[in-house]
Amino acid sequence: MNMLIRKTQPTMALHLLFQILVSLLLTATHLFGQVDSLLRILPSLQDSSKVVMLVNISNEYLSNGEHDNALKYILMAVDLSERLDIGKLQFQSYGTLSIVYLNQNNPEKSLEFAQKSMYVCKNKYPEGLHRAVLRVGSAFKTINSDSALVYLFEANRLSKIVNDSAKISASLQEIGMTYINKKDYSKAIEYYQKSLTLDKILESDDVKYSLNNIADAHNHLGQYAQAEPLIRQAMALNTSDKNDSLTFVSTLAETLEGLGKSRDALASYKQAYALERSMFNEEKAKEILSIQQKFDVEQAERIRQEAEKNARENENRRNLAQYSVMFLIVLVMVFGVIFLGKLQISDRWINVLLIVSLIMVFEFVQVVLDPLIQEKSQNIPIYLFIISVVMAVALAPLHSLFETFLRKRIMRDAPPPTL
Repeated sequence: MNMLIRKTQPTMALHLLFQILVSLLLTATHLFGQVDSLLRILPSLQDSSKVVMLVNISNEYLSNGEHDNALKYILMAVDLSERLDIGKLQFQSYGTLSIVYLNQNNPEKSLEFAQKSMYVCKNKYPEGLHRAVLRVGSAFKTINSDSALVYLFEANRLSKIVNDSAKISASLQEIGMTYINKKDYSKAIEYYQKSLTLDKILESDDVKYSLNNIADAHNHLGQYAQAEPLIRQAMALNTSDKNDSLTFVSTLAETLEGLGKSRDALASYKQAYALERSMFNEEKAKEILSIQQKFDVEQAERIRQEAEKNARENENRRNLAQYSVMFLIVLVMVFGVIFLGKLQISDRWINVLLIVSLIMVFEFVQVVLDPLIQEKSQNIPIYLFIISVVMAVALAPLHSLFETFLRKRIMRDAPPPTL
């Protein structure tokens, strides 16, 4: 079965100049790898604008088949929209996440977030209800066809009320796909045809998808003669999209085989095979590039961590060497004062040396404790002041004991005064 699901277009209404600017930026960055550069402006945006930007980036990655990146950015949008608790933003982010999961063949998760989007619309953002209901129906297609039809018919009804022609057509197309799943091909053609008529009026690019889907349904019914002109029209409308080309060529191959045109059918099958191989190679190249980029990032992170570790070790060795030198200087100074106490020098110089040694000892203590002080105070002046006062009070008795010790040593070792 070569039914083609139409491509999902961004469902957000254009609002304000910002959204227009985002659309222009995304159009200007055709290569998916460039989309990441848009994230650089995120810090300068308000939170609501960040959600819109993340949704647009996710849609851009999704259109390029980069499902992992699409999921990464839309999850960021969902988290931010939930914290902001703004209905329209939650509707947009939940809805896009539902589409991402649907493209990842995870209908259960797709349904979960489509339903969240619908509940948000019912409570906070009624303008988006017809689109949210349509997403719920789309998510139900492969889970429960009957439930899907209930929601899709309701989405069609709501879309008519708000006169949203694009969503009327989309709901009709989804109804057709659901009937395909139920193997009711005549009903599928009926709704595909309604969608095609509306797409032609809208001059929508979805015309080619409707033509393919009708042709595919005719193939299922064995009506190959009716399918051939339709699929050829679809192929004539296609441009350079390889996914579309593969689907259309496969449908044509089945049609030609059913018509007994074996040679032409074989040529189409060969063309489909070549396209599939080409797309497979491109996907593999993307996968290899993604793995290489991930490895490069991890390697860069390991190098950075190793450099930081070496820098810390070098700093610790340098500090240890400097502490050792300072300690030796203080020790030499203290023993120098004790030694000078044995010489006949004036009390004035003894007192000066004593004061200098005490200052050096306690300055050394302060230098050693400074990293701890900086960490605890976080360089906040009032905290520094409080810690300094506490240190002064704590060291005062030690200062007195050390000074008394030095004076006794000097007085005991000093020679008796000469008469």
